[in-house]
Amino acid sequence: MPRLHGALSIRDCQEAIASHPSGVRKVADGGGLYLFVQNGRATWTWQFRTASGWSSKGFGRFPDVSPAMAREACEAYRVALRNGTAPVTERMPRRAIAVAAGESFGKAARGWLAVAGTKWADKTTTAVERALLRLFAEAKPVASITTQDVLGVLLPLPERQRQDVRQNLARVLDFAAGRKWLTFDADGNPAKFEGHRRELWPRFTKSDNHHAAVAWSDLPGLYKSLPDTEAANALRFLILTACRAGELEKATWSEITEERNGHTIAVWKRPADHMKLGKEHSIPLTPAMVALLGERGADDSPLFTLPANSMLNALKKVRPEATVHGLRSTFADWCGDNGKDRDLREMQLAHLVGNSVERAYSRSEWLVRRRELLTAWASFATA
Repeated sequence: MPRLHGALSIRDCQEAIASHPSGVRKVADGGGLYLFVQNGRATWTWQFRTASGWSSKGFGRFPDVSPAMAREACEAYRVALRNGTAPVTERMPRRAIAVAAGESFGKAARGWLAVAGTKWADKTTTAVERALLRLFAEAKPVASITTQDVLGVLLPLPERQRQDVRQNLARVLDFAAGRKWLTFDADGNPAKFEGHRRELWPRFTKSDNHHAAVAWSDLPGLYKSLPDTEAANALRFLILTACRAGELEKATWSEITEERNGHTIAVWKRPADHMKLGKEHSIPLTPAMVALLGERGADDSPLFTLPANSMLNALKKVRPEATVHGLRSTFADWCGDNGKDRDLREMQLAHLVGNSVERAYSRSEWLVRRRELLTAWASFATA
């Protein structure tokens, strides 16, 4: 039987098994024929509709049954059904490909993260996984989680944290329901508090408090008063680039390069997994920034050697009430009060600029214009 367009090869089957050593995966071959991969083992199954509902027919395990053999057997069974010589004896329940009861919460959480976290920064994925797996024992059957269980593990958490964790838990349970690992009762997802269950969940009011910032008029004095240390020079570099502390702490010399697109500009090219939005972002470097970097090191060596909280400690010595993250607000205020282009400012802060349609068409990082903005900012800060 000739191979159909898009049908699975032996190598496709092997890769499907290798990439899914646990849990269940349904891989389409075409024409209703599927390779079901479950816990590292694969079975050929044809799903088809009859007058009374859905049914299935199995054709053996891979690799004992190759893709070509499975297709041939499937076609023969189709012919037998049309001729009335193959009675349907393998009825599929409505919860097709249902997994045996008792799939664990840990498996559901990691399964959801494998899908939802594909474009997240590594640190975000790690933090979400850690927060979720603290809620219940990993082996706890995900189908056994109740509203009272959810309230019991979430209410003791700090108010803001409990909001974020609850939303992620609700998505994990939705994922498990989609995989047929559980069925919600009339109240729905036990981590969603809607309708008559709304009063079980405390209302949350987002705080108006922000990271303490330095007034932009005070910045030159603060910049000058910083000591001549590695941490203080890193803080100066952070001020001039308006970057986040975590981005600088992970930066290596391999990220310092040149951009040639009509202009040759030195840039700090931050990879997607270092960025909050999970999107690659470049910062054009001014002479003041390059001077702070000093002599180039090996590609895998850090731009600055920074023990934990070293930049914050350097800042606290000269401005005890300030925060490192608040220095980004200082830059934003300076831009706003001095008539600088808003979109340039937002692009420099690695924020999203415009709506999704505008971003789809505008793909330039405006390196030349942002270098002019940062040159003016550096002239002010170092005055």
